[in-house]
Amino acid sequence: MTLLCLGLNYRTCPVELRERLDYDQAKLDRAYAMLGQLGEVREACVLSTCHRNELYVVGEDGLTPERLSLLFHAVHEVSEGLYAPYCYQLAGAEMVRHLFKVASGLDSMVLGEAQISGQVKASFREALARGTIGRYLDRLFSRAFNVNKVVRLHTAIGEGRTSLAYIGVDIAAKVFSSLRDRKVLVVGAGEMGRLAARHLAKQGCRSLFISNRTKVRAEELAQAVGGDVVPFADLKPAVDAFDMVIVALPGGATPLISATDLQPRREGGPRLFVDLSVPRSLDPAIAELEGCFLYNIDELQPVVDRNQRRREAQLDEALHLVELELERFFSWIETRDVETTIRQLRERLESFRSIELDRVRHRLDTEQLRLLDEVTRRCMNKFLHPALAELKAEAQGHGGGFFKDAVRKVYCLDDLEKPTAPEVTLEMAPEEAPKSK
Repeated sequence: MTLLCLGLNYRTCPVELRERLDYDQAKLDRAYAMLGQLGEVREACVLSTCHRNELYVVGEDGLTPERLSLLFHAVHEVSEGLYAPYCYQLAGAEMVRHLFKVASGLDSMVLGEAQISGQVKASFREALARGTIGRYLDRLFSRAFNVNKVVRLHTAIGEGRTSLAYIGVDIAAKVFSSLRDRKVLVVGAGEMGRLAARHLAKQGCRSLFISNRTKVRAEELAQAVGGDVVPFADLKPAVDAFDMVIVALPGGATPLISATDLQPRREGGPRLFVDLSVPRSLDPAIAELEGCFLYNIDELQPVVDRNQRRREAQLDEALHLVELELERFFSWIETRDVETTIRQLRERLESFRSIELDRVRHRLDTEQLRLLDEVTRRCMNKFLHPALAELKAEAQGHGGGFFKDAVRKVYCLDDLEKPTAPEVTLEMAPEEAPKSK
């Protein structure tokens, strides 16, 4: 049995290429269909997120990364030379360790982030529904989900905000007693703006508005968070109506919102302004206005850095927990392999016994046949006992599987089920790979 992972991620591959190699529904269908045609593949799961595209496979001993690579460029219809420099190949313990780290957020762009665990679970459910999960990947992914729980239970790897957008929203809890009845405007519908809007919605904000230079993107985000849209052209006259304004749009030569755009409030409490933009989009003079609080990236970033350092301090302990689970997983594999070897050895010897009984069956009466059957079965069990005891002891003692391998070779157990693998070929025009930035 072979455990393989073929993939690329934010560390190894530029975003322009990751976008091209993303799995949409059509590519996902094609990938699973082609995996089903590879005779060496027993089980498979495709994991695709904005930061990584990975293929996890359990295969026959003859399965190679090069074989999977053929499938990879056939699915995405690109030449191997385009993605090969950015691709990693992991086998055995390295593959298992990698999945455990991925599912726990230890391999994420933001250390300890929790979102990846849900993405791994969704990919596993997809593969399960397609019938490509067997006992080994089922066990592997189950243990990966357990590692995530253990890591978060016994370390602080996921504590403390490491997103500027989230920290900006959290500041509101210090300024306002509740966001429930506050009127909030998010300017910008890019990644930072989306994060802020979603976090505001989760915090119970019921009066949430989105403004963006591109109206359709503002409408899409507003619909996603249950908010409304403020036309970008109306931004300055509208801003006075809001208790909190988060801006996630790069500024220009002049501020997007100036102190002169704001009128003094006679009542309604404080106003909070959070500038997540580089260059800044909010006039620094806003901080001088009565009742106004202004925070920018320079003031929020130290909080992010401090929380990141706290998470990094927990990394060694988290990796230790990963190694413990890795050891348990391979102990389980060794036990399962021994159980398979014992079953196959019994079946092979029983087939020999049955053949010999059939040769003399016509020369014996019923009672003689019964006695011979009983005697030969006892002899077989006594013959097997030392071998089975050694196999079990080797599995429990992590003996390396030498005796098991010898038994399988002597009795030709590996020849019992050997599928024939069809060829998968694809001729592609050569392409030039994009350069990493």
